[in-house]
Amino acid sequence: MHTVYDLYTESQPALAATVGLFFDSFTLIPAVGYWRGVAEQTTVIRLILPATYANRLKLAGLIEDIRVGFTQECVLLSATPADVQFVTADNPLIQD
Repeated sequence: MHTVYDLYTESQPALAATVGLFFDSFTLIPAVGYWRGVAEQTTVIRLILPATYANRLKLAGLIEDIRVGFTQECVLLSATPADVQFVTADNPLIQD
């Protein structure tokens, strides 16, 4: 089983480099978020990871680096269980 993790944080120029210290595959989604009624440039960091304790530990380290390193009061984390498949020529979505 995998989990889709979405981290919501204020946009920062070094965000990709920071995430890259912990994970080598991720997606950064630009957005406009509102924190306490004030609009701010936001980035959603999407990670799709095997649901393991080791990945949760790495995720906790990343969140702390973002929170402290970019002076964020908090980082919002959303976690959703997911059924994941890499679709390739050798591994089609629908198999006969």
